[in-house]
Amino acid sequence: MELYTIPAGTEKKLTKIASHEQYDLVSIQLAAGEGIPVHDAPHTVLIIVQSGKVLFMVEGREQELISSTILHMDPKEQHSLQAIEDCNLLLLKIK
Repeated sequence: MELYTIPAGTEKKLTKIASHEQYDLVSIQLAAGEGIPVHDAPHTVLIIVQSGKVLFMVEGREQELISSTILHMDPKEQHSLQAIEDCNLLLLKIK
């Protein structure tokens, strides 16, 4: 068993919480208006919105995410994001 603490805050911050053979877990905090430019990941990714509202652009499609929603992305899907409100996200990268 392992226990992790998820950081809180509203300034742009990416914090790796855990890294294992099967997954990486990253906490992302963004203030309203902050974003992350277009990129992709070589693995399946789940984005779990803990609080706030964020706009994702995935392969040319916009998707607004709110608290308690989860976004699934396949490997190599181009995406970017922009915080509409202060938000706290969890990124689970499945290897």
